[in-house]
Amino acid sequence: MAATVAAAFAALLSWRTARASTKIARANALANHHREALVTLTDELTSIEDAITDLERCAFSAMTTVPAVLEHIDDRASGGRDPRPIRHVVHEAAEIALAEVGDPDQEMPSGGRTYRLCSPIRDGGAISFDEKEFWELLSRADGVYADYQSVFGEKGCSKDISKSCAYRFCIYQMHRRLSIEGVRKALVEMESEKSANSTLQEIVEKIGCQREKFKEAQRRLRLVRSRTDSSAFPLSMDPGLKKRFEQVERSLEMLVEDIDTSFVRDYQSKRADDLVHCYFIQLEAYCVAVYAAANRLLNAAPGRFE
Repeated sequence: MAATVAAAFAALLSWRTARASTKIARANALANHHREALVTLTDELTSIEDAITDLERCAFSAMTTVPAVLEHIDDRASGGRDPRPIRHVVHEAAEIALAEVGDPDQEMPSGGRTYRLCSPIRDGGAISFDEKEFWELLSRADGVYADYQSVFGEKGCSKDISKSCAYRFCIYQMHRRLSIEGVRKALVEMESEKSANSTLQEIVEKIGCQREKFKEAQRRLRLVRSRTDSSAFPLSMDPGLKKRFEQVERSLEMLVEDIDTSFVRDYQSKRADDLVHCYFIQLEAYCVAVYAAANRLLNAAPGRFE
């Protein structure tokens, strides 16, 4: 009896050891097979890291200076007893517009994000001022420093931008506090203001100069991913590496194919009264989108990705 039990126990240990060995062998085979993908990803991120770092810095600077040019023409008292700074209002409106576009990591046809990036502002942004609704919303939001989406219970909600109370209230705040004449003057000043306009132009130039390098990195990543996915060990077998690849590929796609630099180049022609406020929101949304794409690429760099 004892011998039988000992034999059974020995067989169990042997089976467990064999299973552990199989798992280790499989993990090693997977790591070796995915080595090319990991090395290529690391090499491509390293090759563009300096350019992306500069782009992130420029985008962050522009993201803060674009709405700041409105502060000296802000009639803050017209927005309520204690309204939020106008730069915060513009930035939140831009974030709401970008949320309307969708998750930046969400797949969509190439070029589709460009149209969708400006469509919320173009199609739903020109909201006519409604005095009655302004006072109704103000009664809930005046003196509250939190973002308007939290105030109106829209945080994390997917909503048509024209039906978003938070977005509408941002537009109302801009209509009340920024005169058309003042905003037009601010646009003219942006064309000569070194800090805001030069930073925006620097973003355009950096994307233009580095686009071919970004395209080449994109091409190599797609090639190695295609080769890996058609093998016995597709990238999906390593969820962490797969996520990292997707993050990098989609961020590069935004910079190469989806973020249209004409958003910056043609702002001089935006003079229609019903869109002049919204165009500042569009410029801010552009800066936020570039910053987010650059930031995701840097966070995917070796040693920084979790």
